[in-house]
Amino acid sequence: NVLEPNDYYVTKLRDGRSFCHRLVEAFPINKSESDSITPYFRMDCSFKTPEKDAASFLSPMPNVPYVEKLQDFNSYVKSLDFDNLPNVPRTRVLHYQSFDANSPIETVFCEPEYVLGFKSNVGGQLHSWIRLKEPPSASLHSYRDAFLAYLSDAFLLWVALTEPHHVLYLVTLNQSIWFHNPEVEIKPDEWILIGTRANYVGGALTLSYGDIWNREGCLLASMAQQGLVRTQQMTPVSSYTSMSELAEQAEK
Repeated sequence: NVLEPNDYYVTKLRDGRSFCHRLVEAFPINKSESDSITPYFRMDCSFKTPEKDAASFLSPMPNVPYVEKLQDFNSYVKSLDFDNLPNVPRTRVLHYQSFDANSPIETVFCEPEYVLGFKSNVGGQLHSWIRLKEPPSASLHSYRDAFLAYLSDAFLLWVALTEPHHVLYLVTLNQSIWFHNPEVEIKPDEWILIGTRANYVGGALTLSYGDIWNREGCLLASMAQQGLVRTQQMTPVSSYTSMSELAEQAEK
């Protein structure tokens, strides 16, 4: 139930001079004894003390137009002849409008024709400028990394839709994110750039990578994600052949 709070259990895995490592698990707060003990999610997280070092390198920011030179996505959609769109773009327009209506994020895509499936994304890359629709009343700095983590999920999934197929199921399986330059603040109304690239799509699995920059070219975060995408119905499988039962049979 998304309206119910969670219980978070934190396990200390390691404390060192420079690093500490924690396991965080989330359970329903009103869990009864009959409920499964499997957590909603698990997160491995590590923290490092600030440290100066001579070694330094920064991946260059993609050479894409700034947001002021691009058409926002809703205006782009309005310019289309919706009733005469092919099935896949029409469906994706409706899906995005539903997503946008419930999202606090304003998005300007650099390649909207790939997002909607007008063209195959043969390069497997997408770039998107994003910011909050409504600036928060307080500074973003204290929860900057949580904000970046929230932003990263959907964009890593979308880049894996490289072909104009109908999508029946799309979900994140595993995700990692590394935060950089923690001293760099994000202004409440600031546009930031997410660049994503699909590394592998096959067998209903996806592997995508991404980076987040501010418009000055400072790298704020790097990401990797494994997802699940289905473009056709699964062949029905009897519960008799479920993986858990097969494992039990193998043990016997």
